[in-house]
Amino acid sequence: MAVNESGVDPSGAPFDFKGTTYAALAPNVRNMGGTVQWDNQAKTATVVLDGRTATVRMADENVILDGNNVPLLAPPLVVDDALYVPRTFFGDVLNRTL
Repeated sequence: MAVNESGVDPSGAPFDFKGTTYAALAPNVRNMGGTVQWDNQAKTATVVLDGRTATVRMADENVILDGNNVPLLAPPLVVDDALYVPRTFFGDVLNRTL
């Protein structure tokens, strides 16, 4: 596993940071059959999966899921131009296992 200066594997593999396991949002959602659209101006990612829509804002500990706030275990992080979310996001927000 190659690790960059921040101590994170740039391949998108899960990593631990301050007691939370993070996973790359986009490749994992796409592997589940969903889509991810990034809005660089708003710093948000919109996830559509199984008829549900989740909006993830960089560094915000809340996700908007179908119009409702859902708290995250920790805020999303950007590493090497990729958005990472707490691994629990996939179960808590998308009802999927990673």
